[in-house]
Amino acid sequence: MSNVKLNRVLVANAMFSILCSVDLLLFSDIIAEYMGGFDPQYLLILGVSLIIFGGFVLWVSRQPENARLASEIVFMDRSWVVGSVILMFLGSEWFSTAGLAIITVVAVIVAVFAELQNRYIKLLQLEAGER
Repeated sequence: MSNVKLNRVLVANAMFSILCSVDLLLFSDIIAEYMGGFDPQYLLILGVSLIIFGGFVLWVSRQPENARLASEIVFMDRSWVVGSVILMFLGSEWFSTAGLAIITVVAVIVAVFAELQNRYIKLLQLEAGER
């Protein structure tokens, strides 16, 4: 049962990543201006990267034995959150208040995915130990 829950969270993570990437690719100019007026090329690169990440997460969600790969996704999600915090502190002058809010909201969502995935991975490991 924990594997089903893990897979659902992975699919939600993948869909969120892909939806964000589509927004970044289609509206990079508007988003960059709204977030603080920086070069939209950064968002295009981020959008392409998120499509790759989302595809990988979706692929992992379809693997029968995916706890190890899901653990790597947890690491990547946590790295995103840490990177977001560092970016907000070291680069706060680059972003508008709305931009900082967007970065914060996305980081919180990614942190929730990471912690849910981590919880279900640990449950899977406990279930495997009981067998």
